[in-house]
Amino acid sequence: MRFALVSSSLAVASVFGLAAVPMLSAQVGSGGVVWRRRTTDPAPFGPGTQANYEVTYDGARGEMVLVSSVEFDTVWLWDGVTMRREIPSVAPPARVNHQMCFDPVRNVVVLHGGRPSLLGIVLDDTWEWDGADWTLVNPSGGPAGARFSEHEFDMAFDSVRGTCVLYLTEGGLGETWEWDGTRWTQLATLSSPMILRDSFRDQQMITHPESGRAVCITLERPAVLYELRDGPQGLDWVPLPSTIDHRPKPQPTGLSRQPVRWTRRRLVRLGL
Repeated sequence: MRFALVSSSLAVASVFGLAAVPMLSAQVGSGGVVWRRRTTDPAPFGPGTQANYEVTYDGARGEMVLVSSVEFDTVWLWDGVTMRREIPSVAPPARVNHQMCFDPVRNVVVLHGGRPSLLGIVLDDTWEWDGADWTLVNPSGGPAGARFSEHEFDMAFDSVRGTCVLYLTEGGLGETWEWDGTRWTQLATLSSPMILRDSFRDQQMITHPESGRAVCITLERPAVLYELRDGPQGLDWVPLPSTIDHRPKPQPTGLSRQPVRWTRRRLVRLGL
């Protein structure tokens, strides 16, 4: 299973592996989630391709940005109607398990970490996409360094702090970092989100649509939402009431979990 949870003004979910990618667009409202099937041509991946990818919403340019392990020199852009392919003059080295988030303060998409292969060393470089090209802004020294043999992490922008917040876990132990556009800083928190399993992608992060704070969603049953907040005793991950619906419902082909049901916002989830 590979999926991404993205807050945006668009709402699409894609099941890859076909020549023309089925796009499942979802609008979250008071009546629940309404899905619509779309197709795109060209498509990010060819028939039968098993791709590891990451996607985020570029709020400055109003489009989804997708970067895959299959074509790392290529950036796929989806504006809600058309999928187009861009080949920048500079691109990060190929990798899997990378993460991205949009920084609305500097209007760039931040890409961090990953591995050259599923069994490769862990990368700790940071790149930024400005809509036309990639720039290496931090060659090394960021979180998720090679000291982790196995790790899962995700990123989301925190509008209150004005930084990209990254939460990393290994075997249930977590670290919180932030990127301010210049350097990575590890944050001391009173507690960390509880990641009960040690398997692939045990958490997702998203910006809370109302508070603007970074939220970590643990993909357990039941799922728990944690929001990063400053309190009287210091910075902490505070549990929130979960609005994830775990009741069995018909789901789009290729997706295995129900989306988080924020009100007045749309979510994007991609699955394989």
